[in-house]
Amino acid sequence: MRNKLFCLIILFLAINTLYSNDPASLVKQFDKLLNENQDSLFVKASELKKTADQSQDKKTEAIASMFIGIYYSKNGINDKCIEFYAESEQLMMESKYYDYMPRLYSGFGAVYRHLKDFSKSNSYFMKALDPKYNIDDKLKAKVLNRIGDMQRDMGNIDSAFYYYFASLEVADKVDEITVANNFNNLGDLHHYKRNYDSSYYYYTKSNSILIKKNIYPEICENYYSIALLQKDFHNKSKAIEYLNLAFEIIKNDSSSYELYNAIEKAVEIYTAFNYVDSVNFYLRKLIILEKKSSETKLSKNISSIELAQKLTYKESEYKLLKEQNELKDLINYLLGVVILLVIFVGFLFWKQIKLKKQENQILFEQNEKIKKQKEELQFAYDNINELNATKDKFFSIIAHDLKNPLGSFREITNLLYNSHSDFTEEEKLEFLELMKDSAKNVYSLLENLLEWSRSQRGYIQFEPNNFNLNKLVENN
Repeated sequence: MRNKLFCLIILFLAINTLYSNDPASLVKQFDKLLNENQDSLFVKASELKKTADQSQDKKTEAIASMFIGIYYSKNGINDKCIEFYAESEQLMMESKYYDYMPRLYSGFGAVYRHLKDFSKSNSYFMKALDPKYNIDDKLKAKVLNRIGDMQRDMGNIDSAFYYYFASLEVADKVDEITVANNFNNLGDLHHYKRNYDSSYYYYTKSNSILIKKNIYPEICENYYSIALLQKDFHNKSKAIEYLNLAFEIIKNDSSSYELYNAIEKAVEIYTAFNYVDSVNFYLRKLIILEKKSSETKLSKNISSIELAQKLTYKESEYKLLKEQNELKDLINYLLGVVILLVIFVGFLFWKQIKLKKQENQILFEQNEKIKKQKEELQFAYDNINELNATKDKFFSIIAHDLKNPLGSFREITNLLYNSHSDFTEEEKLEFLELMKDSAKNVYSLLENLLEWSRSQRGYIQFEPNNFNLNKLVENN
């Protein structure tokens, strides 16, 4: 039970790592699948592409599309390869993610080289080397090597030499396999130019690296090349020696692609030396191998057809799902627009109501203010009328109170003026005393009038005091 749980945890971690959004981790996992199981790579990359498309993760989708393109390139389906490479390029551009752009452009260049479209091939190789993409030295060495291969295909031997040496200079400290590949290519070029010593020198230098790395297919290829070189320079024993070294490595593996190549080279070499028996021997082996190869190819073709049908179905399913998602996104977008419009209209309606309420509040406040001012004016008007009435009444009282003393004062003064000689001094003093009292009363009334005026203007402070009310009544 514990072992099963441990295995499930390991499987979960592996899947989680594969579908991690870290592009470097994805590339590492996909490169491993590329070497171990290409069909599995295609399925997992396709599934990841769907998931990334649904989540709008353009970086991850770009990586998945690039590896689907690599799968098609490895299987010789160039039109599909270019389609997915182009999609990957567009996604990288949209997401401004350029880390794997040099690798993508290098793949583009290799596909167009196989299609013999050397103009496009060269254009994409040069894009891969563009300094703005910060290509690493290992990939740069491979791109320069591929440009050398392209120049050799075009018959530009001197240009091929230039790019192989340029690749060697970059790869010398970072990638021994590319160094070995460049040595092999330089050996081929010197062989083409019939420079025996130089050709043999580079073939052996290439093998010295490959033997240390135990890379047997390339070692066999070097042995074939050296055997053909010895044949062209009529070194029979050396040619057969290197041919036998290649067969020793292959160990008669009937399913090996290298074995088929070795038998073909053996037929070519023994034919050149007129070894009829050996030629017949290897021709028989070649026929047997071709028969087995045909059966294997038939089986592979059937498997390829089944896989192609499966992949076509998955691709159709993916396209249908993508269309459904696009329709769903469109519906969600339209729904979002409708919701926004409803919210906007609702906001405008709320704003209108709020403004109306504010206007009503302002009108209410203004009405209340006018009402209050009207009440204040009415109060002031009533107060003024009351004051005027009080004033008139007061003036009437004052006029009445002043009339008697002033009348008496006038009569006495007239009497004294007209008949002063008729009165005695004693009588005159009595009249003067009456006049004095009248003047005093008038003066007191005038003081009261002034006090009332001050009280009406609010100039008198309230200061209560004791007084003789009876005396006040008598004096008034």
